[in-house]
Amino acid sequence: MKVAFNFALICFFLLAGVLYTGTFDCTGINDEFDQLMEKDVLVNPGNYVSVVRGRLSRDDYNSLQKGKLRLQGGHHGMGVAIVHTNRNTWGKLLFTWGAPVQNGHPSLIISEAVLYGRVMDSFAPRTLYNIVISSSYTVDLDSGNSANPGNTADVWYHNVDGNTMYIEGINGAELTFPMESFCQSGYSGGPGSPGGPGGPGGPGGPGEHGGRQFFQPPRLVSPAPGSVFNHYPRHTTLNWDPVAGAASYTVEIDCFGCCQAGRWCTDVGRVWRIEQGINASSFTFDFVGAQPGRWRVWAVGPRGREGPKSEWWEFRYTR
Repeated sequence: MKVAFNFALICFFLLAGVLYTGTFDCTGINDEFDQLMEKDVLVNPGNYVSVVRGRLSRDDYNSLQKGKLRLQGGHHGMGVAIVHTNRNTWGKLLFTWGAPVQNGHPSLIISEAVLYGRVMDSFAPRTLYNIVISSSYTVDLDSGNSANPGNTADVWYHNVDGNTMYIEGINGAELTFPMESFCQSGYSGGPGSPGGPGGPGGPGGPGEHGGRQFFQPPRLVSPAPGSVFNHYPRHTTLNWDPVAGAASYTVEIDCFGCCQAGRWCTDVGRVWRIEQGINASSFTFDFVGAQPGRWRVWAVGPRGREGPKSEWWEFRYTR
């Protein structure tokens, strides 16, 4: 059964490629998952790249998708899927496999799911983190609830042939897995994109086109990378330069050793802390312990559109 399905999957992969149409903005792109927010790319990904629809096993991921998309930091080495839920919500998933192991099978971990309230302009994104799905369990992405199979679930993680585990869309939900980079053709900007006509840096555009705001990653200010602190309590203030047109900012803080010994949380598919809706160019928090941490930030527009993430800056507490 597995051999037959894999053969069909490979045939579909070979036949599904189409001509890249040139509306995915690849100018200065570091992470394609962050960039997946345009309506036509989410609704019709097969118009841009080869895709597999319906379900995917870990072996299929390793042989067909792994290493094909540009992913950075904690996204590196993870699977990417575009989702259309059974409540007509469009979005994207970042997934991997890990503990706990049940009956010899690792759990499926959806480390990040972004669902758009309105796909037309990526309005009102809602983000879920660290959804762990054990074998034969499901998740309803519209509510974030994980349980045994039910008629509202969107994603099912299950055993097909006694050995192979699949992530699959159910109850009318659809999963689509891109099998190559959206930037494969070296696209450098279409109308309204940075560098393209009507876009920032391109002819005829000041920085906004068709209601879409394009941001640069925020420039981080302090604490400087490599900063070492020995004060307690561990009050920490993060500062960055404002980004023109931003309505708010989101800060992600990562912790070394908090999710797995000797690893950053994002490197094992986990998120340690996310703070959204920050209305200033600074954020203060208490760090967890005497260990390394790191942080990054990104701008969010008036309609909820997220800009690219900044680089990571690391710090460390000694007590």
